[in-house]
Amino acid sequence: MIVEELVASAISTEELAMCRVGVLPPRHVPDRLVAAETILLDASEAEGVGPACEVILTDVRDASISLLRAAVRRLSRDGLLFAAVREQFAEQAVRTVANAGTDWVAVVRLGDEDCCVVAALDTHPAELGVSVANFVVNAPSTSCIHLPQNRDDRAKRRYVRRKGRDRLLALACRLQESLGSAVERVVAGVEVLVGEKPARVNNTGARPGMFGLPGLKPAAWPDPVRWPRLKALLEACDRHAPAVCPELRELISSRSLEAYLPDEYNKNKFQMRDAANWKALRLYADRGPTPDLLPTCRATRDMLTEIGRRISGEATILRIAPRSKLPAHVDDYDYEVYVHIGLTVPPGCQLRVGGEARPWEEGRSMAFMPAFLHEAWNESDRPRDVLALDTWHPDLSDAEIEALIQVRTELDALRRERRKNEGHK
Repeated sequence: MIVEELVASAISTEELAMCRVGVLPPRHVPDRLVAAETILLDASEAEGVGPACEVILTDVRDASISLLRAAVRRLSRDGLLFAAVREQFAEQAVRTVANAGTDWVAVVRLGDEDCCVVAALDTHPAELGVSVANFVVNAPSTSCIHLPQNRDDRAKRRYVRRKGRDRLLALACRLQESLGSAVERVVAGVEVLVGEKPARVNNTGARPGMFGLPGLKPAAWPDPVRWPRLKALLEACDRHAPAVCPELRELISSRSLEAYLPDEYNKNKFQMRDAANWKALRLYADRGPTPDLLPTCRATRDMLTEIGRRISGEATILRIAPRSKLPAHVDDYDYEVYVHIGLTVPPGCQLRVGGEARPWEEGRSMAFMPAFLHEAWNESDRPRDVLALDTWHPDLSDAEIEALIQVRTELDALRRERRKNEGHK
């Protein structure tokens, strides 16, 4: 089996057509490759200078194994490396690739004397089929997780790199010109997202599905003592909660909650077989109240007015049905902190983030970072209701928030275009 055949067996043609493929050394570009962009890589770019690639093909059967180190440095966060090596050098190649920071390594025999070393960043071997999964010699790292959303998230990011690269880089330039060094992290995040720069190895546990902000401090359960802005936000929520909670419980009793996130992507992400298991009532969106936030909800309006500048997205009543569970998943961004205020919390309801589970409490707020793996469940025979607030990470400056709003607006436009072009429901 030649390397290109192995690539084809591990990645579908549709997926490969959205990939940026790098070839090192550039002896030839395989005719059977159907890629969005093929880049002839230069081995001298040892520090990973230049666009990052999602798939890299290299042949070191007659070249130095050290080429593999340069190749790994050019992988994107989703990157896959396929390297043809002589069988007697396979062990050395595995050590070289593993030490360069990949999540796992596999060795597949190509013939009597040759084999292919396959390695990846942030792609679990089980997602590539038995052609690779049965040949893993270095177990996946703890940061490499196989989730139902992974393949869909990769497709979203590839679409952004393919269709939105020029628009996002132009936006980054405008932000830099208008806001200067204050938005360096945002600009760097855009450059990583579109593959202009390779992402650094992430061992923090945070793995946002779409966009990450370099240098942002992650914490599955952020300690308010460490972040005064978050502490002030939670104190405000707890101060308003005695009036907000009964007000919203009364609102729920008079309204009909609708299925939350019923599109095909989220059905796969949350493995929802029954849309009634997760329902919602949006009270605040696009930095303003919705019609569902009735004028009579004065306490809730007062709270949202006080904390409004910290809200990054929605304020939504979320219900988990009795005997229901939301499976482990990650959300799109790492620059947000979610705040939940318990409205109705029967016994047996918990939220696990980054491996640690905590219960909600009625009338109390709790904060977590949704870029970490998290899941929720309700083991009781009654619904669990919380008010969920999307808020900005407390380390963000006003300039970064302004820039991120513009970046997310562009990403939302790209998402709508993709759904329209590909006929998504």
